[in-house]
This record gives sequence, C-alpha cells and structure tokens, in this order.
Amino acid sequence: MDYRKIITLAWQNTWKNRWMWLLGMAIISSSGSFYTRFPGAAIDGLDSSDISGTQSEVLIETLTNYWFLFVLLIVCLVLFIIVAYIFHYIAISGMQQGAAWAVQGQPVKFWAMCKVGTQHFWRVLFMSILLRLLVIVPLMCLLVIIIVFAITIIGLILAIPLAIALLMCSLPIAWASTVVYRFALQGIVFEQHGIWQSIKIAWARFQAFWSDTLVAYIVSIVWTIIISLVTFILVIIIAAPLAILAYFTYTTEAWLALGLIIGSGLILVGVISFIIKGISQSFISHLWYGFYLAALAQR
Repeated sequence: MDYRKIITLAWQNTWKNRWMWLLGMAIISSSGSFYTRFPGAAIDGLDSSDISGTQSEVLIETLTNYWFLFVLLIVCLVLFIIVAYIFHYIAISGMQQGAAWAVQGQPVKFWAMCKVGTQHFWRVLFMSILLRLLVIVPLMCLLVIIIVFAITIIGLILAIPLAIALLMCSLPIAWASTVVYRFALQGIVFEQHGIWQSIKIAWARFQAFWSDTLVAYIVSIVWTIIISLVTFILVIIIAAPLAILAYFTYTTEAWLALGLIIGSGLILVGVISFIIKGISQSFISHLWYGFYLAALAQR
C-alpha cells in the first residue's frame, strides 16, 4: 500500500469537505474508533465520621423536599446520553459514506450523510455492542480475577505484574478490535453485509493485511495525540489572557464583567474544541476508508 498517498488524500478530502466536520462533532469517542478501555479511576470510600449529623440531616431534608428536581435531573441526563449515542452511531456510518463520496468526486452533503447513517443505525449499533461484548467483557473478567487473587491468594506484589501483563496484552487486542470494527463498518455501509458476516470478513482482512492495518492504527493514534496537544495549546492561549482579565475584574469587584469573561471564555473554548474534534473525526473516517479501498484493491 502507498501509505503516503492514503494519508495525503485523507487530509485533502478532510479539508475540502467541511460538512463532515459538523457530523464529526457528534461522535462521542475521542479517536472515533473502537478501542478497549479499562476503568482507571479509583473509588474512595467515605467515612461516615466525615459527615456531621447536622450536615446529613440537611442533605436528607434537601433530598426529601426537592426529590422531584433530582429525579427530573436524572431523567434529563439519561435522555441526553441516549440522544448523544443516537447521533454518535448515525454520524459514524454517515461519515464513512461521506468519505466514499469524497473519493468518488461526488458532492458531500450533510443531510445526505445523515440519511445514510440513519439507514444503517441499528446494524452499526448492534455490531458495536457485539464487538464490545466479545472483547471488553473477557478482559474485564480477567481484571476482576486478578484483583480477587490479589486480595485473597497471591497478594498485591504478584498481582501488579499480572495487571501490567494484562495491560500490555490489551494493546494488540485494541489494535485488532479497532481494525475489525472499522472494516466491519465498511462491510455494513458499502457491501450491505449482515452484522456477523461483516465481522468475519473484517477479521479475515485483518489477518491478510495485518501489517498495513498496524500502520493505519499507529497513524490514527499519533493523529489523536497531535490533535489533543493542539487543542491543549489553543486552550492555554485562550485561557491565559482571559484568566488575567478575570483576576483583574475579580480584584476590582466588577462582577458583571467577570461573569461575561468566564462565559465568553467557556463558549470560545467549547466552539474551538468541537471544530477541532470534527476535523479529527473527519480525517479518521477518510483514513480508514483509504486503507479499506487499498485492501480491496489487493484482495
């Protein structure tokens, strides 16, 4: 495969077809691809002695008096998550179709991509769920077993190397699952295969072109790191002068100006972050479609 040509064409189509940026903003995951995640956050227990009797009484009274607002907040949060994931899976398959139109020289229209994404929504959703069940569930079970062994049998000293080994093993698994997910997505959108058939064909293509897909996976990871650094630098550039202005208005007690500065800063950072995210997701879609076409050409 001509990697340079694939990457260059992916970037050219990304910059040319800006409607795909808007759809890319709806994708939830940072890389726009299937990957394995381990829960890394520790859960700290709360000591009951940390909460005084008065504080606990106030908390209980607040929950009792305003329970409806808490329930409404939870319902709104659940609905927001559901809607976000609906847009996520519509955007993923819609952007793959947009990448194909870009290569073919056809116009890439936003609503046309949304229509294609809606048509393939259920198959893409269930394919994603099935792959996660096949990959993440076994890995999580192994992690739980290691934790149980660390507590009961082998001890923490021996459990740490096992956890590190499991983490190292998860890296090639993440690579393979990402490739299978991306190629299965292409099979659903372009070849009109069923869910399980798309996964089997994707796995066969991964075995046939594993070295090429490794390059694609590394490029996507490096791209994600670069985009994260660019976003961080831009946020710092924006936040630094705003922080100085905010401190000045705080010391002079100009509360209205302080509120406007904070609000405008958050809006500006949010808009820039979403634009960069849309560009990133668009490039990832073009990149994987380019490798998919190259794999078909060598089949």
